[in-house]
Parts: sequence; C-alpha cells; structure tokens
Amino acid sequence: MTVSYVSVRHYSRKTNRTKRYTRSASLRLNGTWMEEAGFTTGTKLDVRVMPGCLVITARLAETTLMQVFNKAKELPESEQQKVMAFLQSVIARVELEKL
Repeated sequence: MTVSYVSVRHYSRKTNRTKRYTRSASLRLNGTWMEEAGFTTGTKLDVRVMPGCLVITARLAETTLMQVFNKAKELPESEQQKVMAFLQSVIARVELEKL
C-alpha cells in the first residue's frame, strides 16, 4: 500500500475559472478484510494521528443507557444530582436482588 494524492481544484467564484490545483495526501482502504475487522459500510470511525502513525478504530454503537447518560450530562447540576441519586438506588436494589 502506498500513500497517493488527490487533486483539489481551486476556482474563482466570480469567473468560475480554475485558479490553481493543490495536492493532498490520500490513502484508500478497501477490501473484504475491512468487514472481517469490523469496519462494515456505515461504521463511524475515530482516527488518531501521530507522527508516522494512524490508528483507525470503529466506534461502538452507543447503548440506550449511554444515550440517556449523555443527555443527563446536559441537565442543570441539581437535576444531574437527582439522576445520580436515582441510579444509585437502582444499583442498590440490583445488589440486594443478587443476595
């Protein structure tokens, strides 16, 4: 695999004529191995960039619990405390049921 490039056309909005082209590095990934590695079509990705290194990871689907938790983080502090108290009571109840 080799890093390639893509050309980007820059044009004048007034004349709609090309002013110049620039090149940007490009890397194309495709193949059945991607699905085998968990990168199916439509998968959201996280890309971490370090000198000489790219790390591409598939984002896990957000569970309903995480969606609710993330919404709760947007609430005012007093409401967040109520949510936390409720969750702690649920956890305590679950722990009691285990006994």
